[in-house]
Amino acid sequence: ADEFAASVSQTMQEIGLNNSYSEIARRLNAKGVQTRTGRRFHAQTVKNLLFRVAADGSNELTCIATG
Repeated sequence: ADEFAASVSQTMQEIGLNNSYSEIARRLNAKGVQTRTGRRFHAQTVKNLLFRVAADGSNELTCIATG
């Protein structure tokens, strides 16, 4: 899961982390990016992913998005 989070984080940074979780999910889905289990993103999925990457510490991703 950590590897997946790190791989998607670059796409999230391109989308812009100043957007809401819902907007980030909408844009990921529009780009055709799927979750680790092959499903669509939702706001809570984005939130969980951002916190996982931030907690991992191996990525410079800053969690500034809001619900």
